[in-house]
Amino acid sequence: QDGGFGSTQGTVLALKAIIAYDLASTRPPSSGKVALVVNSAVVDTVAFSKDTKGAMALDGHKLAAALSPGQTAVVELQMTTPTPFSMPYSLSVEFNSPQPASVANPPITIATMLSDRAVGEGSGTELRVTVTNTQAEPQAMVVAQVGIPSGLELRVDKLDELVGAGQVAFYETQGR
Repeated sequence: QDGGFGSTQGTVLALKAIIAYDLASTRPPSSGKVALVVNSAVVDTVAFSKDTKGAMALDGHKLAAALSPGQTAVVELQMTTPTPFSMPYSLSVEFNSPQPASVANPPITIATMLSDRAVGEGSGTELRVTVTNTQAEPQAMVVAQVGIPSGLELRVDKLDELVGAGQVAFYETQGR
């Protein structure tokens, strides 16, 4: 009624039925192949027939091998078929790096150090954070994101003292 299915449960059931129907009945009208192309070079291909159902997956490792850190790449999906037709698709790419790209002479450096090498249970220690401007000119909008090691707790009163002394302009805390 009025474009809805009634209840939330009815909407969910209707959407599940639409998806199930789409998965069961959507098939390409002919065979072909999908190619993953990076900078005009074919990196991977997946062939399909008119009986193919479901998702077609390309090899993410091959894509990763074709990309270079710090370089821009043109990534394309190209479909080749005997007769042209359109086919729905989605492309999802995630990229992570264990370390950010490094700079030979960074304008800002950050160092952290615990004041004690070993801390007994129930004892306290300090985490010293040093942010240094390595350039002669001031740097705009420096933000230091510091993770607190497990087992330590943040003392907001100390952070307030740093703000009061003008050593820190602002701080923000987020729960774990």
